Amino acid sequence: MDYKKLNELVNKVAQSLKVLLAEDNVFLRKKTCSLLTKNGFHVIEAKNGKEAWEKFKENYDEIGVVVLDWVMPEMDGLEVCRLIRSTNIGHYTYIIFLSGVEDREKIAKCLEVGADDYIMKPIHQKEFLARIKAGLRIIALEKLLMEANEKLERLATIDELTGVFNRRALFNELKKSAHFAIRAKKKLYIVMIDIDHFKKINDTYGHQVGDLVLKELAQRLRSELRPYDIIGRYGGEEFLVAFVNKQEREAAEIGERLRQAVKTNPFQIDEELFITVTISAGIGIFDPAQCNIEGTISEEDLMQELSKVIERADKALYEAKVKGRDRIIMSKI
Repeated sequence: MDYKKLNELVNKVAQSLKVLLAEDNVFLRKKTCSLLTKNGFHVIEAKNGKEAWEKFKENYDEIGVVVLDWVMPEMDGLEVCRLIRSTNIGHYTYIIFLSGVEDREKIAKCLEVGADDYIMKPIHQKEFLARIKAGLRIIALEKLLMEANEKLERLATIDELTGVFNRRALFNELKKSAHFAIRAKKKLYIVMIDIDHFKKINDTYGHQVGDLVLKELAQRLRSELRPYDIIGRYGGEEFLVAFVNKQEREAAEIGERLRQAVKTNPFQIDEELFITVTISAGIGIFDPAQCNIEGTISEEDLMQELSKVIERADKALYEAKVKGRDRIIMSKI
């Protein structure tokens, strides 16, 4: 771990997150708040436990560190800590307890209910700020871990070249859409798309140009779809698009719109090179009514049905190629 980089991230976290300070003693609260503010922290004050909990609920997405006095009116620090730990939020909250009594049993109790640290009053300023910063390091490390996990998840589901779903993720998304189609009593349309004469593009201009064509194609197809429609790279120059709809006529219109989006404007590779690209496509239909699917269906049976639809879409795609390319053909159920 690059410590300099971590410190930079800690400083960013300190600017973006706030400290919730709950202390019933007005003098100590104002003094502590002033110390935190002078050192660049944004502070939310609470004069008792109940107010601390209410302010946490209102601002939990902005609060990174919570400083709780143990003994407070209306609700003590332990109960506030329990409530915070029972709340599902998007980031870790670092909790520090303040107490005027050094009691190891109490310290253990605080840690048991979810506290991260325990400081004796009166606070030593440098020690207190150092402990706040230690809490921010925990949050910063969590942020780095979440970013790394998101990157790994993206690598596991997204085709690196085109930015759309990879083949593995496609099948997971198809199953979700199929379940939705069953519940909504609608049809799921699966469109198999292939670039016409793609080998010729690679042979004429090289594979780097071929890759740029694939990226541009993915972008054009995506621009014609709704945010919740599915698009992925099935393999090579073949893409799969899927969407739920009621009418076959509307599905055919969507397929034609995709074809036109590719053909109408040449793909600009650089300032001088423009390539006219066309696609052929076959549309397969998953119709729960035709498949006699009612209620629940096993994952194995569902995948068998979807595989049949993909096979029908593939056959329709082949038919489109045979009939001259640059066309969309709807399969028959």
